[in-house]
Amino acid sequence: MESARAPPEDSSFPTHLPPGELQGYDSILEQIRTLVTASQNPTLARTGETASWNEIRHDFLNLKTEILVRMDRTEQCFDRVPMCLYNSRIPFNCPLRYPQGITVVPPMPIYKRDICNLLESDCAITASVLRLPPLPEDATVQDMRNQIRDFLGAF
Repeated sequence: MESARAPPEDSSFPTHLPPGELQGYDSILEQIRTLVTASQNPTLARTGETASWNEIRHDFLNLKTEILVRMDRTEQCFDRVPMCLYNSRIPFNCPLRYPQGITVVPPMPIYKRDICNLLESDCAITASVLRLPPLPEDATVQDMRNQIRDFLGAF
């Protein structure tokens, strides 16, 4: 595993992840505490008031998997930071940067200003290429544009 990366000495570097990236960690830690307490209490284990060792092991493995998935998402978020910083600072008529490995295909926005003119079908194609999570069915075109803008950091 790579060593932790220090944030750049830039005052605009985000000190927190976007909402939703860390939600649930508290509940995972609470579940781990509960499982550890149950596994360390032989009286509960003997009386059958707690899950069997196999169930506890299974719960730990599920939590481990969930933590790894969340860590991967968090790492992906941090990998986007340089792109977002660049896109947030460029003028309206400059080309956008995209994440590594993303091939820009028409009708994806090339310039920052293009985001404002995306049609619903353009937003759907762009969101698909960027692998963005689906929005609710009643989302407007502006909601779709905002999702793309937020992902790219093109404020």
